[in-house]
Amino acid sequence: MSNLFTIKKKIASIKKINKITESMKIVAISKINKLKRQYLANSEYQKQLYDVVGALPYSYSVAKDKKKHMWVIFTSTLGMAGSYNINIFKKLKESINPGDTIVVFGLKGEKLLNRFKTEYHIKYFDIYEKEIMLFSFHYAATYICKLFSHNMFNGLTYIYTTHTNNLSVVSSTILPFPMKSKTTNSFLLEPGVRSIIDNTFKLYIESTLYSAYLEAKLCEQISRKTSMSHANDNINDMLSELGITYNKKRQEKITQEVARA
Repeated sequence: MSNLFTIKKKIASIKKINKITESMKIVAISKINKLKRQYLANSEYQKQLYDVVGALPYSYSVAKDKKKHMWVIFTSTLGMAGSYNINIFKKLKESINPGDTIVVFGLKGEKLLNRFKTEYHIKYFDIYEKEIMLFSFHYAATYICKLFSHNMFNGLTYIYTTHTNNLSVVSSTILPFPMKSKTTNSFLLEPGVRSIIDNTFKLYIESTLYSAYLEAKLCEQISRKTSMSHANDNINDMLSELGITYNKKRQEKITQEVARA
């Protein structure tokens, strides 16, 4: 009797977990649809801005003789996203050197990098995820541009997850910007070259942060949806096995009672 009660209790407990994982899957699907719309709406703006920056006769300066590099990583704030954060961290470890600066988006990234504070300069930015806007990255872009204005780094690279057919972690070089050779005589820049370059590249950094963050969040939700789908499949397998075991035990008990009668 006690064995039947234990199995029944376990089945009830697993069904409660199934409700949670199914709810998380539905929430992830809803967020995926919202993030897709945001990402597609921003893509055209991002392309136009890229063309504007590429058309300028001057590029934002990087210190090619310096060994220090700046990395921006996009991780999740919540868990239950499979190997999403670990893969980003592995990609970062492949290329980073002691003394480099890391700009982190996402609480999980901050926790992963806490033990490396003595080796790297780490700056964390928190984004209000319920309402992701271009302006949300204003302070991060200001911080990045301020450091680059001091000629401290040889480049800027983003590491985040992208999605084509499968989820994959990519490193995207943002600075130095691939400039085409142009003559400066055809341009009249007002109020001045330095002012135009600084403001345009600040907007460019802000926009690329926003674009990469949207894609990273989209991939995070896809990863979470996949994890919850796998969890639901495993739960269904467990419920099926427990159901068979419960029925066998119940049948044995009935058979024993009939035999006694």
